[in-house]
Amino acid sequence: MPQDPDYSDSDSKKRAADNDILTPPLRRIGDPKAPHRAVPNQKIVVVSPELPGLQEYIERQKRMDQSVTGNPDSSGQVIPRPPALENSANNFFRSLANLIEGWLRWLLGGKEPETKQPVVREDGSFAWFFDHDQGKNKKVQFRIVRASECFNDKREHQQGASVDVLLEWDGRDGQGELADFAQLYAQAENHFIANPHPPSHETAPPINANAVITKVYDSDFRVFENSDGAHYSNSIERAKDPIVAVMDTGLKYKWESAEPLIDTEGNPFKFKIARAPADSCLSGADFGYCSIVHYLQKPVFFQQLAVLTPLTAAQIKSSPYDDHKVDEEVEDEQAKGGIRQRRNVGRHGTLITGILNRNGCQVLPVKSFNCAAQGTLADVLSGLNYLIAKKTAGMPIKVLNASFGGRLDSNALDLLYRKIKTLTDLGVWVVASSGNENISLDGTSIYPAQFGVSEGTYSLEKVITVNSFYDGSVQGNTGAAVSLTAKSGRLGGFPSALPLTDSPNHTLQGTSFAAPYVACALATIETAGLSRQQVLDEITAKTIGEVTFSRNT
Repeated sequence: MPQDPDYSDSDSKKRAADNDILTPPLRRIGDPKAPHRAVPNQKIVVVSPELPGLQEYIERQKRMDQSVTGNPDSSGQVIPRPPALENSANNFFRSLANLIEGWLRWLLGGKEPETKQPVVREDGSFAWFFDHDQGKNKKVQFRIVRASECFNDKREHQQGASVDVLLEWDGRDGQGELADFAQLYAQAENHFIANPHPPSHETAPPINANAVITKVYDSDFRVFENSDGAHYSNSIERAKDPIVAVMDTGLKYKWESAEPLIDTEGNPFKFKIARAPADSCLSGADFGYCSIVHYLQKPVFFQQLAVLTPLTAAQIKSSPYDDHKVDEEVEDEQAKGGIRQRRNVGRHGTLITGILNRNGCQVLPVKSFNCAAQGTLADVLSGLNYLIAKKTAGMPIKVLNASFGGRLDSNALDLLYRKIKTLTDLGVWVVASSGNENISLDGTSIYPAQFGVSEGTYSLEKVITVNSFYDGSVQGNTGAAVSLTAKSGRLGGFPSALPLTDSPNHTLQGTSFAAPYVACALATIETAGLSRQQVLDEITAKTIGEVTFSRNT
């Protein structure tokens, strides 16, 4: 019989145990002068839900999500079959096909039978070829790491209904594109969206401008409980504020239970979290979503994530808690050696939420970046799927705040473009930070910021990219994709709603914190019937606190 594959070179096995979460295993791909970073031996594929065995595996994944150990039988809970799996005739023939495949494998002495398509086994594994090996009968054992609970919008891929699936394989079996099969629509490397290796700035993590992370603290992740739901429901049932989704490191919603939260003006501060409606594919997650794949996997390999060990994937998915806490080195001309040490800082998504809440917007938090402020393409696509599901279910999300960016190859770019286009086609605007490298995006494309260009293959009308202006100069990336500049009237950066221990005047630096000011201004505009140019004009006519806006294009 064939030996079980060893996934030790992938992010979810032994190799992860040998790496700090700040420096996870990665692989350089693409042009050496402009490399992309990707998780080793992982690939995102977009496939038809009719791929044999896939729907059964997705059902099993839902049962596994209810278990602390990842064993689908350990919870004792029975999860109802989704409507898509109710066709008993189809299930019978799929089961019969799997039985015949197993019999043939035994008959052939452990060799895989020749098939024209993969067949997903009960454990999520399947045998298939790399494109360059097809015809050589050199099959590779792939395994599903995570399959999206929600099928993609039919408009996303013209072939019809589809589902995003993250795969991994034993690195000793090689690299390459998967050989084509009828149910395969697209594939891409699982890129890092936020660069995990400081001090390189090859991607733009959601951290302060000019900062290099030197230490990541152990995650203090906490579950969103029924009492939290009651607490925030009491505040939002009366709220008529527009809803801004924030895809970031999450929200530290347990702040109130630990100590009274006081804002920078000395007043009690209470977060306003928008409550999401039920939808057809995601149960729970009423107050946001955690889409980080390696947070959902069992066992937990990164030591900084030990707090997740007793939690089920279902609990984690429904808890977009902001566990981002780091030490940083920041460029500072007045500090000794030009570098200032910042200790125990972070909560990037929480700070963005504070700005939005103070200025009249509710927030739907989506945690797609971990305690080190890192995220992958798979994490971001999953978070966007959540927003698409909630918008489709009737949630009036007006804007997505996207204070992150990364460099992508053509395959990965295409997947992100299609997903964000689906969201904007549903009427959601996206405000993207331009990034803090102080470069022109005309020569170096960073996404989603580059989607803000006015024309081109990957231009999206409802993406607005913003940079910042404070202390007398423009801060952040420039270029044709940057439509707006947010100008702070306060010395040192943008006003924070929440107190900052290392900033006497409570200011935040970087385009990450320009974006929520633009997002909240945009959310208060009735955009129906307005052109992009009219929307930009409406934003520039507004003032949000000490922040004004000017047009670049």
